[in-house]
Amino acid sequence: MNQVTLKKKRSSEEFSKLLLRMIVGLTMIISFFCIFFCFKFETTEPLSYLVPSVFAELAAGTGFYYWKAKSENKIKITLGAIDNLR
Repeated sequence: MNQVTLKKKRSSEEFSKLLLRMIVGLTMIISFFCIFFCFKFETTEPLSYLVPSVFAELAAGTGFYYWKAKSENKIKITLGAIDNLR
């Protein structure tokens, strides 16, 4: 493989995967900061507002990603079945 082929493979990552990774990273960062501040200031208020909102965002992003993957796989399975009939 030459260098042009390797660069093309690296940049062909789907935007939905990148978005899902960013949401997971943001969720982890906010969760750790909330835990840190709960211990530092001895309060649980960040747990009641920030954490549920971040995990709701993660759930929406994950649901969208799996819905998109399911739709793409349906198309691939249908096209594969048509090719097998030929």
